[in-house]
Amino acid sequence: MIAIKKNVILRADGNGQIGLGHVYRLLALSEMLKNHFNCTFVIDNPDLFILMEIKKSCNRLINLENKRVYQPADKIKAGEEIDFDMQEILIGNEIVVTDGYLFGKKYQVAVKSTGASLVSIDDLASMELFADVIINHAPGINRSIYKIQSYSQLLTGLDYAIIRKPFLKPLKERNQDLKYKAFISLGGSDLYGFTENLLDLLTAVNMFEELHILCSSSFETSLLARLKKKQFGNPKIKMHFNLDAEALVALLDDSTHAFVSAS
Repeated sequence: MIAIKKNVILRADGNGQIGLGHVYRLLALSEMLKNHFNCTFVIDNPDLFILMEIKKSCNRLINLENKRVYQPADKIKAGEEIDFDMQEILIGNEIVVTDGYLFGKKYQVAVKSTGASLVSIDDLASMELFADVIINHAPGINRSIYKIQSYSQLLTGLDYAIIRKPFLKPLKERNQDLKYKAFISLGGSDLYGFTENLLDLLTAVNMFEELHILCSSSFETSLLARLKKKQFGNPKIKMHFNLDAEALVALLDDSTHAFVSAS
């Protein structure tokens, strides 16, 4: 008898305003689940690179095409949330996984009202949660900061880390005589252009033989233009675009120092 796989709906958005972290985290989860579940990724207006990345690991992709305008995380007001947008998708027997800061009370209750189970990946604990399972894989979390329901299960700590498989590989052994190489990654969008400021600082310090900048298609055109101009005048600067997990791990392994955002 052939077992029928249960359907998992992965819901996240990613763009130049909110970055790509929510999307990549659910792509990592999809890689973990795809042999045992049918994974569908629901996203609003992804760019071509993200669309192709999703197709690598998910059975199905649904583009909502709402072209919603998001505010950066630090501009979101208390209680702000997006409207429920999966009325035509859910039939009630799915597991829905949301990752994002605007899937608020109304959205969660709407998912639950269909009969679907709800998993919320939440690392802010800034609102009341109605999910059946809440995951925060950061270590040292005080469970009391969450406001959840009596039926909710809270999973915290590194045992629940949602990371793509290549990042779990051991580091390569290093030659102690390696030249200093810096890796710079300040998120999938870098809305405030901190990459350029950090690049200027590290260039002035003049201790690195190579400066590797991880860029994405969500960087503003003006920021990319300024970075390319600096690269043209300095052979130490290397720009990398839209690397997949394997290529990114190889670059990290080859670097001696990393300058990254906390997330």
